[in-house]
This record gives sequence, C-alpha cells and structure tokens, in this order.
Amino acid sequence: MGRSGYVAHMASVDQVQRDTEVIEAAYVLWNTGDMATIAERYWAENIEWHDPPGVEDRGIFVGETQVMGRIVEIAARLGLPKLASVKVTSVGNQYVVELEFVFRIGAANISDMSLESIPYVHVVRLEGDRVQRILTFSDAAAAFAAAAETRADSPI
Repeated sequence: MGRSGYVAHMASVDQVQRDTEVIEAAYVLWNTGDMATIAERYWAENIEWHDPPGVEDRGIFVGETQVMGRIVEIAARLGLPKLASVKVTSVGNQYVVELEFVFRIGAANISDMSLESIPYVHVVRLEGDRVQRILTFSDAAAAFAAAAETRADSPI
C-alpha cells in the first residue's frame, strides 16, 4: 500500500512479458490486413475503441462489430497504413503502445504520393489474453498521462 492508502495493481514480470507478447503479436498481424483474424484471436467480446481527443467525428465504439466498422471507416479515408514499429510499456495494469505507421500519401484523400511516417499511441487494457479497451492518442505524453490516471475498473 502506498502512502496515500491506494493499493497499486502491478502485474508480475512474467505477466507483463506474456501481455507484451500478446499485444505485439496482435499488432504484427496488422500488416497482413487480416482484421478478422486479429479480432478472433486477440479482441475481447466487449472490446472498446476510444478515438483520440480532437478528432472531429470522435466516438467510443463497443463490441467487435462497432470497432471493426470504425477501423474500416478510418482505413477507407486514409488507406491501410503499414506498421513500422511497436514499443510496449507497462503502466500499472495497462500498456502504452507506441506505434509508428507509414501511410502512402495519395492512396486515399491526400494528393502527395510520398510515404509519411505518423506516430500513434494506444493505451491497451487486457482481460486475460484479450484486448478489452484501446484508448487512442496522437502523442505519447497524453497516452502516458491517461494510463497513469485510469485503472482497469474505470469506465474510460
């Protein structure tokens, strides 16, 4: 118990390693474009996707159908980016996943045909070996702050 009386929920080193392997495997599959397999193998039935702050049509999507629909909608607008790198950091009982995506600009609604690398950060909460919630951010500082503020039993 900490000085404030709050009991920290820290995962064991073995649990963090297992969780990190699950998270990395799910993101590696991204580059195959096989979202159905990702959902089947790695998503909890009640998965939640929270769009990043500042997105015009921001929303919270719950369940495989809604989350899949949101990802398909984003991919239709931007194209399906390739994942270039993944860095997973344990923050209490959640994981900050720093991603680097490479978009082919011009493949969607953007005119320049160059490749552009875009950082994107998720705060991932697991239920067992399934992803239960993904909070999305455009910068790591905001993601780490959110991970520090939220607990596994919180609604956001």
